[in-house]
Amino acid sequence: MDARHLAKALGNPAYVQGLDQRGWAALLAMADAEELTASLAWRVSGLAISQDSQAHLTIARERAEESRSATLDRIRAIAKELAPAGIPATLLDEAGWIAAGLDAARGSVGSEVAIAVPREREAEVRGRLPFRIRTVANADVGGASLENGLFLPAPESMVMDAVEALLGSGDPKGLAGLWAIDRLIREFSEVEGFWQRLHNCSAARKCTPLLSRALRLSHHLFETPVDPWLAWEPRRGDIFYLGRILARNARGEESRRILRLAFRVRARLRG
Repeated sequence: MDARHLAKALGNPAYVQGLDQRGWAALLAMADAEELTASLAWRVSGLAISQDSQAHLTIARERAEESRSATLDRIRAIAKELAPAGIPATLLDEAGWIAAGLDAARGSVGSEVAIAVPREREAEVRGRLPFRIRTVANADVGGASLENGLFLPAPESMVMDAVEALLGSGDPKGLAGLWAIDRLIREFSEVEGFWQRLHNCSAARKCTPLLSRALRLSHHLFETPVDPWLAWEPRRGDIFYLGRILARNARGEESRRILRLAFRVRARLRG
């Protein structure tokens, strides 16, 4: 058994209704290890499951809601400090998803808030904020503005940020990043011109091969709607990436030690 067990539950919630006690124990162990338990709770909400499993999911969902509230508080504090000073700041990654109310944010437990700011004002931003955040200079901008004066990346930039976070280092650790890519693409894929803009964004970053692989992997595990031209045909290396992403056993522990080591060495050689 590997994390495909968890991928099936996320992609098709009805899958969990056929699980016995051991199946549920493995599912929750994997979800805990991948920090996807709250996301799983959202997906299986309303289905008939055991009291013990439901209690586990409820706790995870409550913790995710606490994390979401804390993130929103930080976002409001950032807006209060930066917007009046005329400093344009773009919310990145999970903070952006939460602020926009995207499906990718459901079950998110990330506590870090990352923003993109003009390079020449980065030091000023750090001085104005009373807490530590991750700042990125000159990141992509072009999305919607929020009422609080902050900005969101364009949808294609959100997807590419998620793709680079998963595959950019050369060592794709875990299922959560691929699940986020699935959620983001489902959110935006039917917007007119999205696929062309996504291709343009990937080309500008010189990351189109990474995007194509992410699309293929996501489609394979979650039946994510993808553009066939952009996803290309399967590549020989895809099976190794899938093996790395799904490297969890029934206890939630990392498995496939040799494969993990190979990817780790590859990432160090590239870095």
